[in-house]
Amino acid sequence: MRDQVASRVEQALRATPLLERLSEGSAVVLERIACGGGETRWYYCADATNLRAIATRLRPGSVVSFYFDGRMHDGPRSIELVAAAEAMLASCRDIVVGALMDDHIEIDM
Repeated sequence: MRDQVASRVEQALRATPLLERLSEGSAVVLERIACGGGETRWYYCADATNLRAIATRLRPGSVVSFYFDGRMHDGPRSIELVAAAEAMLASCRDIVVGALMDDHIEIDM
């Protein structure tokens, strides 16, 4: 049953302009869990081949957003990264920091 749901979710995602956008670059995906009291899950979609893996993790009723604005920066923790985060925090007053998990899909926020 879960596989059928994932197939339909993937099909719905592919029916949008996502494939075209993903051919131009990666996306960060935010899932707002339905009736989750503010719970969210974050994913990294490097390209269209990741859609299936993401579709299998989405929960029914969730609101899903794809961000193509380069907000994901790859690199280890460093003095420069901390300085950039502090500067962003000073100007935005609210930031989210995460680490890409070993599966290269889920982001631990």
